[in-house]
Amino acid sequence: MLNPAQYQLESKGGKGLIVGHAMRLGIDLDKLLATATPGGGDYLRMWTRVLVEDNQGNLGYDFDAFYFLGPRDVFGFFTEHGSQTLTAGIQAYFARKMESDPDFRDMFSDPKIPWGAAETPDPSLAAKATWMKKRADFLRFYALRASASFSLGSHDEWAILRGINDARRQGSAGQGMLDGDTGDQLAAFFDGTQVSIGATQTAISRGYAI
Repeated sequence: MLNPAQYQLESKGGKGLIVGHAMRLGIDLDKLLATATPGGGDYLRMWTRVLVEDNQGNLGYDFDAFYFLGPRDVFGFFTEHGSQTLTAGIQAYFARKMESDPDFRDMFSDPKIPWGAAETPDPSLAAKATWMKKRADFLRFYALRASASFSLGSHDEWAILRGINDARRQGSAGQGMLDGDTGDQLAAFFDGTQVSIGATQTAISRGYAI
């Protein structure tokens, strides 16, 4: 199973993997990154190569299915430790991450904010407002938008899925099967259920694709 989000290049795990790979290939990674920082289009090209290219006509035969994250998946993740509601689960997750993950704690902390008795006028009001908005945005995103529907990268992966399936059907089209063999298509799942017949062949807005 391949999870494109498991190792982001910005994460410690992802950076360690790419540094080791660059060393084996004799690539000066620091020099390369000084020239340009990877962006959405670079990720799209990388995942197109990983998901599509194979030895059977570049039709993604290394994979059997695509799975796109949905709201029920998110609910299950945040409530697996016993929380009764999604909001409570996100808040509990946030608290655990603040305790166990130094990078996460640094991202959502501001040591310059005094939380004791406030001065009048309080010179830290703007910083406190920024801090509160950042945390509220975290809760809002994972409560309302944490699914493939709100991910540009997932939109590109959907386009890759459609492209693979179109090419597979075209390769089998003929007099007895005018639109090609749908039985050879990659399966697609969203939010725990198989994607409907029409949706599998429906285009959506682009992500990072030009």
